Amino acid sequence: ASDTSRASKTAELVAAVRGAHQRYDDPVLLDDPFAVHLCGPFWRTVINVPILKRFMVDVVLRRVAPIAPLIIVRAAYGESQAAAAVERGVKQYVIIGAGYDSFAMRRQDLMRSLAVYEIDTPASQAEKRRRMQQAGIAEPDGVRYVAADLSQTTLEAALAGSDFDPGQAAFFSCFGVTYYLPGEPLKEILDLVAHKLAPGSVIAFDYVVERSAAAGQVQDLHDRLKRFVARRGEPWVSEMNPARIEAELLAGGFASVHHIPPDNVKDEVAGKQSPIELPPLFGLITATSGA
Repeated sequence: ASDTSRASKTAELVAAVRGAHQRYDDPVLLDDPFAVHLCGPFWRTVINVPILKRFMVDVVLRRVAPIAPLIIVRAAYGESQAAAAVERGVKQYVIIGAGYDSFAMRRQDLMRSLAVYEIDTPASQAEKRRRMQQAGIAEPDGVRYVAADLSQTTLEAALAGSDFDPGQAAFFSCFGVTYYLPGEPLKEILDLVAHKLAPGSVIAFDYVVERSAAAGQVQDLHDRLKRFVARRGEPWVSEMNPARIEAELLAGGFASVHHIPPDNVKDEVAGKQSPIELPPLFGLITATSGA
């Protein structure tokens, strides 16, 4: 099982990838000047010293490096979906497994009308807030920090302890999370959004493709990534089949589902012209509840 008594190591890597993207990539698909400040001292140094960055990516992380662009692409996708929901009048934004997310600091344009609920384990959340303080980043108005381990408690119970209003539509962002949640907690999250909240509530998430449904050359990367995260104490426990996922979500009570299967993620989010290379290992979903 995941070790949630300490801050997440995969969340740390996500922040590092976002910081490196900001510093080294052109064009920048996701503008996140805060990411480098939310990294721990080790990764901050790596990002700021080009030769160290090259060594870490080309040597140490070589076998899992192909997945780095996904972190940027899924974040850009999630934020575009969140912005669209805010434009439709949604006023509550729940970030599940928030890690070192910086949405509330960067998107002041959207924060004026938005209450943001960041959900993460107590250890990860405390570490994030400590790093913000160290970097002199003020805690944004409008953010509620909801400390909860969703493998131990339900999302519904976690939100009930805050001022979240289930009678108002909400947008849920759940990226880099579904593969670490067992079937039951994952089903509980989907049921909550589909059935128990105001109509027009939305959940956007990414999923890892079932190994058996992945293309041959991608199965090897699938195995490497799975071992990599397991060694860091955060094993993958849930995988999904792209051929079945839409039907399953509709059967589960969602009114509409927008699915970007793994093969289309790069073109649809980054654009056909983008130099990004993305292995077809993860898909993207936005599911909306109906009346």
